[in-house]
Amino acid sequence: MNKYVEAQILTVRLLSVIDELEIPDKGFIKSIRSIEAFATDKSKKFDNFDAEAHELCVHNFNVIMDSIDHEILLTPLGQLEIEQ
Repeated sequence: MNKYVEAQILTVRLLSVIDELEIPDKGFIKSIRSIEAFATDKSKKFDNFDAEAHELCVHNFNVIMDSIDHEILLTPLGQLEIEQ
């Protein structure tokens, strides 16, 4: 995966998680603003390229992340397989 695309998708995911956890902004404000600015900037560039591709990438990434549980994270090294 292109590292810029990965960073943008992770940023969008992080902002969603922060909202879900209702983490207070205090002490975090500058960091959150920086993350939001990065996500907005990269989203605009991605949307100019292909808005549908951006939406699809974010959706599919979230489906993958939502399917990971503690058991999967404890899979021994070299034994985790991803099926398409």
